[in-house]
Amino acid sequence: MATKEIKISKCVECQHHKIIADPDPHDWFCGDDEAVVCTKTKKEASDIKKDSKYASDRQELKVVEGSCRPYQTKDVDIPNWCPL
Repeated sequence: MATKEIKISKCVECQHHKIIADPDPHDWFCGDDEAVVCTKTKKEASDIKKDSKYASDRQELKVVEGSCRPYQTKDVDIPNWCPL
């Protein structure tokens, strides 16, 4: 059986990315900010900040890029810690 290799260059091309709401609590204009997170990698328990005003800090998945304007998420590079 032949295998197929897919080359990706941006994080959002990967099936394991997820875009979550990450509004800026200090700037009404950035209320629609987003974060790109990796569904294959979880944060260390000590890195989850339950009392943070930022949604990306409070959730358990590792953040690739936070506080992005919606049009910027497509340009997020693959991090050096990528599990793939």
